[in-house]
Amino acid sequence: MNQGYARVTLTREAGDAAFYEEGDSIALGHFPGNSCEYLCASGNRNWSGAPEALALEVKPEVQGESVSFELQPAYVDSMDDGVYRVCLMGADGRVKAETDDMPAYDVSWSGLEGTSTIKDYRLEEARLREEEEAARRKEREEAERRRAEEEAAKAAGAAEAGSSEELPSLDAGGSAPAAPQGKSRAPLIAAAVVVALLAAGGAYFMTQGGSEPSAEQAEQDKAAQEKAEAEKKAAEEAAKAEAEKKAAAEKQAAEEAAKAEAEKAAAEKAAAEKAAAEKAAAEKAAAEKAAAEKAAAEKAAAEKAAADKAAAEKAAAEKKAAEEAAMRADARGRVASFFVGERNPEAAMKLASELDADTPEQQDAIFRLYYYAAGEDNAQAAQRYAECVDPSRPAWGSISKDGAEAWYYYGKSPDGEKARASLKAWTEKAAAEGNAEAAAWLKDMK
Repeated sequence: MNQGYARVTLTREAGDAAFYEEGDSIALGHFPGNSCEYLCASGNRNWSGAPEALALEVKPEVQGESVSFELQPAYVDSMDDGVYRVCLMGADGRVKAETDDMPAYDVSWSGLEGTSTIKDYRLEEARLREEEEAARRKEREEAERRRAEEEAAKAAGAAEAGSSEELPSLDAGGSAPAAPQGKSRAPLIAAAVVVALLAAGGAYFMTQGGSEPSAEQAEQDKAAQEKAEAEKKAAEEAAKAEAEKKAAAEKQAAEEAAKAEAEKAAAEKAAAEKAAAEKAAAEKAAAEKAAAEKAAAEKAAAEKAAADKAAAEKAAAEKKAAEEAAMRADARGRVASFFVGERNPEAAMKLASELDADTPEQQDAIFRLYYYAAGEDNAQAAQRYAECVDPSRPAWGSISKDGAEAWYYYGKSPDGEKARASLKAWTEKAAAEGNAEAAAWLKDMK
């Protein structure tokens, strides 16, 4: 991954209004609070309130439902920590969406696995640097350990060889010279033991001529041997202390490395938890927005259904009224036409049977036919006319009731006797109950 570069991948989501087309560019938005600020095309820190397309040096790569852009260092280095939103810009310089909301796209940075913030990108860079530093430190420690082992092996070999060219020369008193300042005394101490023994033996043979040593010589030999053993013990203790010091240093280094690893794991965990929280918040916001849009759509659908129903009911009522008006007009018109032309009672009764009698207007029109035909002594018309004015029967259009008139015309019909009997019974009862009109009608029913 090049320092300062970032690779952005836009993935088409279900329901996206637009996708990448040849000639499109991108805009990069930053969310410092509740509003969105757009990174300027120049890559500087002067934020703008409108989306600005970023110039791209490399042609975008399209793979299936995704398109990848490579942002240059001028843009990446000017970005703060936080969440950025990437949207497509058309050739007209406008955001490619049907609404003011930008399309929702996933953002990934080159070299990482699906992260969406610059903060994660920089944490990854720090983690890689720490790993490289730890590897270099481990290599240095390993080299120092090997060098120490080689020096210790070399010193031990020199002490065991006991060659004259490695042993120090004796001074005038027969003793080995002191070790040089600032160097380890361990190999010189071993060589001094051998020199002391040789010096003691040589003196013995030179003074005694090969015979048994004297008591004084024996005492000197013992003192030399004790000195050699003391120096050997001191050398061993010094080597042991050096080994313990080295082990303590290695232990401390291991503890520091473990601590650094734990801190790194804690930082990665915190970053993962933050990313998960941000993702959960984004999913919650998207779900709430979807629910609100669904509720709005359902409300609009219900309002439309109610409006459609009201319109249908109104249209049905208007249609019914129009049909009734047409029927009324049809009845009146046909009756008026009948009376204008040649007419006869039989034709009047035939027309009356063809007309509907559902409304008062239609009933009034038909009554004119009954009235005309009854006046021409048509028995059927006399029966129908009498029924229209009979007070014992339901109302007929706007026609007034007249018991005496009904009695008279029932008498012109062969079937009128039964109707007369019923009318008279009704009139007698009404007169007995105090109906003055009924009492007057009763006088004419002879």
